[in-house]
Amino acid sequence: MASTANAAQEAATKSAQKAASSATTARTQAKKSQQSADEAFAFKTEAQTAQQACSTYVDQADALVAAPYTQMAAHLIATQAVVIEHHAFT
Repeated sequence: MASTANAAQEAATKSAQKAASSATTARTQAKKSQQSADEAFAFKTEAQTAQQACSTYVDQADALVAAPYTQMAAHLIATQAVVIEHHAFT
């Protein structure tokens, strides 16, 4: 009986060691998963910041490109108005 009890104790000890090892592995994997999630969130935040910066850049570029054409159009309209006015009185 003593040998059976010893065998059962050894089996229980091995089982407990395997459980402890599995728990350690699971803890390590959970930490890695948390780190990956944190990094993914940081990348998402950086991407949103970059997207906003690009949007601002595009808006500024649009303004820089459109402004001269808007001024030329206003000048052309004013010139045409003067020419029409001139022809109306001659």
